[in-house]
Amino acid sequence: RYFTDFPFILALMFLTLFVGKCLDLYIIMNFTRSSTSAEYLAVLTFRYIILAINTIEMLFSVLIIWNRSRVLLNFGIIAGYSVAWMLWLLLAKGFSGLSRSLYLVAPVLVLVVATFAFTYFQKRLTSKFNSLHVTIGTLVYVVSQLLRPMLSNMGSGDWGLSWICELIDLVVWLFIFFVFIEHSLQVMKKHLEKSL
Repeated sequence: RYFTDFPFILALMFLTLFVGKCLDLYIIMNFTRSSTSAEYLAVLTFRYIILAINTIEMLFSVLIIWNRSRVLLNFGIIAGYSVAWMLWLLLAKGFSGLSRSLYLVAPVLVLVVATFAFTYFQKRLTSKFNSLHVTIGTLVYVVSQLLRPMLSNMGSGDWGLSWICELIDLVVWLFIFFVFIEHSLQVMKKHLEKSL
């Protein structure tokens, strides 16, 4: 049942995100944007595999909200989306091919924003977390990704000012993570107060 459990999927999502951010740091510290080495392509491919897993987890978390009881349908959608990612990654040639896989990410991010905006306006999940904060956090993340190409070409160094996007990402995901665990922390605090 854990694979249809919202907190479990979120935990996997943040764990995968952590691995991805560590890889981003490794890439920035060891390669240039114009690098054509086999090692760079291998690391980059692995980074996009992590991105694929992370996006699949995001989609699954949204499907649990919309179709919690329709488990087979959810697994069918996830299977189809996973196959699309697999084909894209297998057929991608070089950096430009890999970077175009972001077309698979964009619809999921739009769905995430729409879902949490909907739950906020419909006053759903209010006992679990603040949907408005998740919506705002995800929107800021989307804006940072749109700014990334421009900032990469500004400033000194091979990666330019892309570190600003990395910083925004870090702050945004920590904010979203706190929004998701805030309710649990409050419950834990109440239990501790009762037991003392």
